[in-house]
Amino acid sequence: MLKFTLHLTTALTAMMVHGVALAQTDASGPEPADTTSAETTQGIADIVVTAQRRSENLQRAALAISAVTGDSLAQTGIANVEGLTTVVPSLQVGASGPYNLFYLRGVGTFTVNPLSDSTVSFNVDGIAISRPSATSGVFYDIERVEVLKGPQGTLYGRNATGGAINVITREPELNELGGEFSGEYGNYDRVKLNGALNVPLGDNAALRVAATSIDHDPYLSDGTDDQKDRAGRLRFKLEATPDITIQLGADYFHQGGTGTGAVLIRENFVEDRIGNTDPRAQAIYASTLYFPAGSFLPPLPNDVNSNNHFWGVNGSLEWRSDLGTLTVLPAFRRNTIDFRSAASGLHIIENSVSEQTSFEARFASDDSRPLSWLVGGYYLNETSDVEGSFNNGFNISNQAYQAPLESLAAFGRLTYAVTDRFRISGGVRYTRDRKEIENNGLNATILCFEALGTGNPFACLGTPGFPFTGVAPAEALLAAATGAPIPYGPSGAIIEAQPIIQDQQRTFKKTTWRAGVEFDVAPRSLLYASVETGFKAGGFYVGNFSPFYRPETITAYTVGSKNRFFNNSLQLNAEAFYWKYKDQQVSSITRDQSGAVVFATQNVGRATVKGVEIEAVYSPVRSTVLGINVQYLDAEYDSFVYSVPNLGGPPTTSCPFTNVGPNQVIDCSGRPAPQSPKWSINLNAEQTIPLGSAGELVFNAATKYQSAVWLSFEYLSSQRQDSYWMSNAQVTFNPASERWWISGFINNIEDTTVKTIAFPHPQAGAALVSSPLRAPRTYGVRAGVRF
Repeated sequence: MLKFTLHLTTALTAMMVHGVALAQTDASGPEPADTTSAETTQGIADIVVTAQRRSENLQRAALAISAVTGDSLAQTGIANVEGLTTVVPSLQVGASGPYNLFYLRGVGTFTVNPLSDSTVSFNVDGIAISRPSATSGVFYDIERVEVLKGPQGTLYGRNATGGAINVITREPELNELGGEFSGEYGNYDRVKLNGALNVPLGDNAALRVAATSIDHDPYLSDGTDDQKDRAGRLRFKLEATPDITIQLGADYFHQGGTGTGAVLIRENFVEDRIGNTDPRAQAIYASTLYFPAGSFLPPLPNDVNSNNHFWGVNGSLEWRSDLGTLTVLPAFRRNTIDFRSAASGLHIIENSVSEQTSFEARFASDDSRPLSWLVGGYYLNETSDVEGSFNNGFNISNQAYQAPLESLAAFGRLTYAVTDRFRISGGVRYTRDRKEIENNGLNATILCFEALGTGNPFACLGTPGFPFTGVAPAEALLAAATGAPIPYGPSGAIIEAQPIIQDQQRTFKKTTWRAGVEFDVAPRSLLYASVETGFKAGGFYVGNFSPFYRPETITAYTVGSKNRFFNNSLQLNAEAFYWKYKDQQVSSITRDQSGAVVFATQNVGRATVKGVEIEAVYSPVRSTVLGINVQYLDAEYDSFVYSVPNLGGPPTTSCPFTNVGPNQVIDCSGRPAPQSPKWSINLNAEQTIPLGSAGELVFNAATKYQSAVWLSFEYLSSQRQDSYWMSNAQVTFNPASERWWISGFINNIEDTTVKTIAFPHPQAGAALVSSPLRAPRTYGVRAGVRF
């Protein structure tokens, strides 16, 4: 506690001298002026958001929301969704392979294949991105990012039980010819290039082209955790008439490199960043899993790689009339995943293609009358075609499945101004999700018979198990099943090959709703309260033993206040929340009753999430901006009971359990929800120093504190991330011409090693737990030009 107090006091003192760019500031920096600012007078600038499908001042939006401008993202060097955790304390983001894992105030799940859905809706320019794997590669040429906290069951619908993240890219500007280019170089041979060009096409049309490239060397000793990303975006805007605006967009992203790596949580492996395919880690695997002196199984391969492609096209039509505004949003996206990973201690291969076609239409009244309303409809058709395998050398789970999805929804929202200062609102949404799975896979097991025949357990050392060269051929394994044992390699044989045949479909229907009140205490002070529900459909996972899970639901109660004081120089917002979470879907890599490795999802009971978030921004003069955001979170399971197959020995958990028939029933009731730190504190500041005719220097600093947190629901001691501080700083020179800029930066000044998620090995359990890590200390220079 003393260390915490000293660090907090030091950081608060530093804030009075140094600075950070928050979303609410309009100070100059590496990017052009914030186009979302509606106020340029002294004080804190306003931000216009569209989180409630209408344009409104952030301080007038009666919901829990954080907004970060594109300028702030550029100033703090945030280039991916994981970086948002440094400016939004309620958000936790991790990565596993190409998949991003989102948690908002403890509500989230381990989403790492096309059969599991995120609990946080991710949207780019109003288009919901269905697959968590497709949420990278969008953080460039950004207007702003909005993070909505709590269920968004009426306006966003499916898969928004935890909240929503909205990324709004920069639109083309009419009658403006210009652009920008920036570059960055840092340690780990990091090279980042960004560029954007805006071209007018006559008086009523414009085109904007943007691109980015990011490379850096591996953060882990085995060559994983590097980055080789390329992305580009094209946007076209046409003002067809004074009342009709048409926009068309296309984007592409390639994710290369070796992909996300992981380290064993033991000894010095975390601090030294020793990756799982490093020979030192392999020696631990061999001695732990099999024999003290080694194993007849091959080591994990180091040919891990990512070769993932994402692209999409979208459009928007806005037709403004006396009755209101019609908005139409058609879109198509295609994701091609080709990656191999050993981060979990298994060799995981996924080759998949997912396509989504979506269409949304909304009609919204204007806000000039006492009654404002919005109605809309949404359609989504998604297909996923997947081939993959979980391979640990002696057991392989082959997967070959198709997973179609069709979702339909209708929604509406009403707001009525009872007086000039008091408003009531309500909303409702009906959702129908139809899910299917067609799977033709199998599990197979290999045994070293020479060891059994001679009584020598080391007789097969060096004999290969299943090859790690690709997805094992299903035909060969099925042939082995009928006549087992059939030799697979020297001295080895396949003793079992069990087909996994699935052909299932289910339809999930749910009505979600919202009710709220708003009261203007003063011209710049708002009080609000709301109740909103959320829903995420159930689904399937690959397996032979009841591979089905139910929908999850949440009801959230919120009371908040948003205020500006002292001539708009002090912003003080506060929110209290109380959520009831039911049938949470929990996913993990585990084993089924046959011992085969599966990625399973099951419902675990009920949870209560409650807490308080306070945000303050102080800008006594335009050259100084100070900020603090504090969240206290108490997320606890009222009932958390789940079962795993009884395969002999205790299950992988620190919770009490009982043996019930073929299963072991585990009771973790009363435990805190994973990814839900009690305290999260962000401190930010920015100080601009004028240099006369030469220009100005802008100092930015930020620090984040997070208390200890459980990373996964097994509650093993190795799955606990201790409390930590992480700080960033930057100094930027802007010449008076504002045509160029240059800055130096350092991120993670403390070089804090932070685990993001933690998964036990399906066979070894608590003895082998792996975790990806956040980036180490990085530093470098950035420079850019505007034209």
